[in-house]
Amino acid sequence: MRQYETLFITTQDYQNQLFTTLWKKLEKIITKDEGKVVNFQSFGKKKLAYPIKKTTRGSFYNFNFVSAPEAVREIENLLNLEENILRYQTNVVNREVDLTTLKIEYTGNIFINDKETDDAK
Repeated sequence: MRQYETLFITTQDYQNQLFTTLWKKLEKIITKDEGKVVNFQSFGKKKLAYPIKKTTRGSFYNFNFVSAPEAVREIENLLNLEENILRYQTNVVNREVDLTTLKIEYTGNIFINDKETDDAK
């Protein structure tokens, strides 16, 4: 198993209920082959450095997970098909992970930060 980190940006008006449905699908893909979600972060709404799909603001999310490489393909396929996802990127954090020693911060609850910040310059 490997540890991955995925960052994705949704449209600013992506509703919490739709996001929760998407997150449940992602979580199901990750845990299907005994993978685990390590943590989830919502960075809130931010101004984009440049317009993407005619959108200038987006909500940023980041999550770490441990799974088999096949799950990454499924996750990226799901994110690619979702019309409210502006961009996504998945990186390998660790190629060999021992789940018994890994500190898992994710408790099953997600907090969606709806605050708007102006970090992009």
